[in-house]
Amino acid sequence: MSKMIIKCFPADYGDCILVTICNATEKYNILIDCGFTNTYNMYVKNELENLKALDLLVLTHIDIDHIQGAIELFNDKELTNCLDIKDIWFNDIYKLCQNKGFSANLKNTDNNNTSDMQMFDENVGAKQGMKLANYIYESRYYPVWNKDDTIIQCDTGLYKVMYPLNNQIKFVLLSPTEDRIERLMKDWGKKLDIDLSKILLSQRQIVDFYELYGIEICEEVFDENCANKQINIEKLAEEDYKYQSVINNSSIAFFIEYNNKRLLFLGDSNPQDVAVALKRYKIDMQIEDLHFDLVKVSHHGSKNNTNNSLMETITADRFLISTNGEKFGHPDDECLSKIIFKQKTHKELYFNYFRKDIRDKYCDTELMTNYSYNISFPDEKKKILNFARYQNLKF
Repeated sequence: MSKMIIKCFPADYGDCILVTICNATEKYNILIDCGFTNTYNMYVKNELENLKALDLLVLTHIDIDHIQGAIELFNDKELTNCLDIKDIWFNDIYKLCQNKGFSANLKNTDNNNTSDMQMFDENVGAKQGMKLANYIYESRYYPVWNKDDTIIQCDTGLYKVMYPLNNQIKFVLLSPTEDRIERLMKDWGKKLDIDLSKILLSQRQIVDFYELYGIEICEEVFDENCANKQINIEKLAEEDYKYQSVINNSSIAFFIEYNNKRLLFLGDSNPQDVAVALKRYKIDMQIEDLHFDLVKVSHHGSKNNTNNSLMETITADRFLISTNGEKFGHPDDECLSKIIFKQKTHKELYFNYFRKDIRDKYCDTELMTNYSYNISFPDEKKKILNFARYQNLKF
């Protein structure tokens, strides 16, 4: 009997999800993002020690709440020496430039010993993404970093079908598109006055990239209007927002299809990009109802990353929202209202932390009956500072 198990680890306001797909003879482990340092130290490290292998590690984009734990992972020599990572998806500036065929001056020319060569100079203000890329570059895992393509993207199409594990487990890549990667590169070149046709990728240019697109720049401003107690679900569900950062637009988003089940993982992706890709997929595959057994909601439930077009393109039974609500107060009412109102069949909203604010506002018997939904939290007695137990979903 085959099954899929999803573990959503406490990652503060970040993401860290482990998907295990297994049958009577085979088992595959996919880790999607790694949250923060404490996520790795308290949960991921022990999990990986027990697993001993990852068939795929997906780092959706360079925001710190998705990759800081990965830095700890690749800096943990004791674990990485015995952990078998077979494939890594991570779109870093080094891979972006490599994809364009740009020259790269990354070696330490003062030292001919290749074991001492560093891709990045951490003494010149390197950001988290630089550290992670450097660790992967210097590790034994470098050959499996975007091993089939220099960039994980949808090429010239709106989506891309992939089989990274075996020929029964289908992955459908929905984001980023080639256009989003191109816009990121152009934006970088324009802001730093770099001639991309003549670029020689240097340490200084890599540092400049991360200083431009570091987490401080990519985060959105908290909108206090989203925190009001009085909600009108149908009115909020009709409001769409379009603010997006170039980094979030380049986030990897995909779904896994296996044994007639589909799991959609949206990272921090652009909802319109995903909606367009899914609409094209439905047409090409002649699917009337594109149904998902689980949707990991984009950007922790930000109002900017879930729109009506997406909600009207899919149906789903379960929606997973990964955040403790700190820093930006996610999820926004607009996002939850779209899920609750636009999804007409019964749905379950899962949170990986107990949220008193969500309980008080949305666990209302009349609302849940009228809009046919339920909300599940971890044990209320678990305190966020001690990290609430992760949810375990089996299909």
